[in-house]
Amino acid sequence: GATKEGRKYSKFFKGNSTEVADIHDADQIAKAMTDLLKRFQPCFDAVAEVLPEFSSYRSDEPFE
Repeated sequence: GATKEGRKYSKFFKGNSTEVADIHDADQIAKAMTDLLKRFQPCFDAVAEVLPEFSSYRSDEPFE
């Protein structure tokens, strides 16, 4: 399961990867990252919608 090292994020990454032909080409890497982030836009939108509901759990203390 997810408790085993190396399998922690396996379901998250399954089908969520993209090929980069030249890992030294910053433009190719940036495009690949943008494409991957666009795939998750619905998830980001869903989290952004409910995030304000958690403000009551907020602390003004610095996070360490």
